[in-house]
Amino acid sequence: MGKEERQQLLRIRNLHECHLFTRKSGLNPKSLTQDKEVSMRKWVISVLMVIVGCFSMSQNLKRYSADSAFSPNFDLSRDYRVAVLPAVTALSQVEASDLNSLYDFASLELLKTGRFSLIERNAIDAILKEQEFGVSGVVDPSTAARIGKILGADAVMLTQISRVERDEFFKDEDAYEAIVFVRLIDSSTGEILYYGRGCGSGFGGKLEALVDAVGNALKPLKKKGGIQ
Repeated sequence: MGKEERQQLLRIRNLHECHLFTRKSGLNPKSLTQDKEVSMRKWVISVLMVIVGCFSMSQNLKRYSADSAFSPNFDLSRDYRVAVLPAVTALSQVEASDLNSLYDFASLELLKTGRFSLIERNAIDAILKEQEFGVSGVVDPSTAARIGKILGADAVMLTQISRVERDEFFKDEDAYEAIVFVRLIDSSTGEILYYGRGCGSGFGGKLEALVDAVGNALKPLKKKGGIQ
């Protein structure tokens, strides 16, 4: 099996696990997931097609990499000043350096839309320390809105890592799968303006899978902002 086929197989396995995890957890943006139910039979057929190299799965893989929902009050014709908060997780295998890398990546992806300006990380960290917000508090929309008001931000972005695991099917490679949820919270109302779930995978370790997941979670937002 070639490199491209292995990558597609890893992504298919990741998306299947992501699909099951989302259904069990109830964390999916439900408004846009009903038409994306994929049966086990279809997954098996897709895997076989990738293995024999007779069908390109790239477009279908992109389709299932993210689910998202937008508030009707989210006006992307205007610009937003956003505070990107540090990513949070209860998973012990995710290190502080991983969270910092995800912060930098997510910030860059938002800037690419041309619709968001960002508040400096130092200012955010100072407020979090001053207000003594714990890690668990930062995942709450009302708390995020409060932080946003203090910082003078129009919105706050929350990133939550729900899953990152090694794929033991690829025993001789550093293959990982990840699931990430992203929310953009209105600082004035606490309303969730955007909610995205991203599935990610990669043979370059857990950080590569996490970056892929965050990128997929933000793709619908970037597309809405005119960036493909």
